[in-house]
Formats: sequence, C-alpha cells, structure tokens
Amino acid sequence: PFPSEMDATHSMLLDACWAAPQEPGAARKCSRSAMLRRRLERLMGQLFVLQDLDNNGFLEEEELVTLNQSIARMHYGSQADMNKVAEKYRELFRSKLSPDGIPVAFRTFRSYLAQVLDGIDGCPLAQEMILEQFVTEASCGRRALDRKSSCGLISEEVLDTTTARGPCSERCIVSI
Repeated sequence: PFPSEMDATHSMLLDACWAAPQEPGAARKCSRSAMLRRRLERLMGQLFVLQDLDNNGFLEEEELVTLNQSIARMHYGSQADMNKVAEKYRELFRSKLSPDGIPVAFRTFRSYLAQVLDGIDGCPLAQEMILEQFVTEASCGRRALDRKSSCGLISEEVLDTTTARGPCSERCIVSI
C-alpha cells in the first residue's frame, strides 16, 4: 500500500516524458527514464511506509527517532548513544520536514528525500541504489522493532549485525 499522492506523481512524470521532443530514439530513452523515475518513486514510497510505524499514512517525529534508534542499535549495539540519535533525528524532522513537529504526509517526505538524493548524487541510477540501501536498512530496523514488540525486548544477538547473527546480517552495514 503506497500513499495516494504517488499515483498523481507517476502520472505527471509520464505526461512530461511523452511531451519530450520527438527525435530519433527519444521515445525509447524517455520510456527508460520514466521507468527509472517510477522505480525511484516506488522506493521512496516503500521507505515512507517502513518509517510510518503506526501505519496511519503520516510520518511522525517519534517514528523517525524510534526507527533510527533501532538502526543505530543494529550498527553499534550497546555502544549506540540513543540520546544522540534521538537529538539528531528530532532536529532533522523539525528543520527539514515540520518546524512544529506536526506529522507529515508522503508529499513532504518525498520532496525532502529528493533534495537529499540530489545532494548525494544527481545520477538517477545512483539514487536508486542509495534508496535501495535506505529501504533495506529501514526494513531491518522495522523488523528489529517488530521483534521487540513481540518479544518485549531486543537481545544484543538480534541487534548485532557486525557478527552476522541478527535478522538482517550483512545487508545492514551502511548507515543512513
């Protein structure tokens, strides 16, 4: 289930694509470009859904903090400074998404994420790989949280990805 704004965004991208100049090979190049944009949108939607911990269609400040604390635990185990992680992601939420801490819809999240990706690398193929990594990390963090919910606690074994014993093993090496 993806946010409804994605359908409108996909439609706009396709419309813009087909309005491109009609030079030899332009339609084929344009369709590849549109397919890549759709993949980027799909990955952004997946990342949003993974971070929306209560599945209400909005990203809340506390959800961003909680998920990133889970990811930090996976990377650093008991060495992770949860207060520092919380401070970092609360500040990010307030400075980049919602100054008042009001939950944000996919459209706001997507706009911010597009800026982040453009700042890292302007190449859409590179952006796709970056988003795939973000989705993998968020998925691992979410699974750890889900496991914590069902078990009541998270053991160091579940969270320690450096020993490849956790649920995500080596797929969760690169930090967001």
